[in-house]
Amino acid sequence: MRCARGDEHCTIFGGGTEHLRPGEVTFTGSSGRAHVRRWTNRQSGRCAVGERTSRILVVAKAVHGGGAETVPELLRMVAEELAAHWPTDPATAVLTGLAPEVVFGG
Repeated sequence: MRCARGDEHCTIFGGGTEHLRPGEVTFTGSSGRAHVRRWTNRQSGRCAVGERTSRILVVAKAVHGGGAETVPELLRMVAEELAAHWPTDPATAVLTGLAPEVVFGG
C-alpha cells in the first residue's frame, strides 16, 4: 500500500485500463499494476474474486482504540467463514510497526 506515482495502471471491471493519479492511495504490485485504488475501496477488474479464483487477500485495518484486539478477532472470523464455504486452509497475519511485512505461501 502506497501513494501512486502516476505511472501505475489499473484494469477496470469493463476490461479497459485506467492510470492512477499521483498521490492516489493504492495497493500496487512491483509491476506497477494497481490491485485496489481510491483509498483502497475500489478493486480492479484484474483482482476481483470470481469462479476461477484460487487465492484471495483480505486486508483489514484499524486506527481506533482497541484495534489491536479487534483485527485479530476479525481475521479469525473471516478465516472461519472462508473455510466453511471454500476448500481452503486460510492463513492470517497481523502487521505492526515491529513486524511490517509478511510472506504467504512459497
